[in-house]
Amino acid sequence: MQSFIDQLKLSDITLVCQDWGGLIGLRLVAENPDRFSRVIAANTMLPTGDFDPGEAFRVWREFSQTVPEFPVGDILNGATITDLSPDIIAAYGAPFPDETYKEGARQFPVLVPARPDDPASDKNRGAWDVLKK
Repeated sequence: MQSFIDQLKLSDITLVCQDWGGLIGLRLVAENPDRFSRVIAANTMLPTGDFDPGEAFRVWREFSQTVPEFPVGDILNGATITDLSPDIIAAYGAPFPDETYKEGARQFPVLVPARPDDPASDKNRGAWDVLKK
């Protein structure tokens, strides 16, 4: 991502990040504050591992690592207020011909610092110092 910003010589960027995008986007802003003019963050976080992520997150993380078949469509269906139709559930799974294509989604939960000594914790703490300003 850094290379992308550098190669295009982007400046006056407005970042709109949501959910998992905030974990990447907010760090990017903190590492390049002069390139960003606005940030809109929704339903996201930049955890440091200094606070317990909660039981639901721990269960989700464990599930993501142990379930034999990662059910993308069913996961999204479980995050909605009303049930999705079988066709829509299947459409969410369509970009993933087999389990090897789901490894990125499986790894997102383990990239979230859940302990103060996590490898990403210090960088996220540093990012918070920049973002507070």
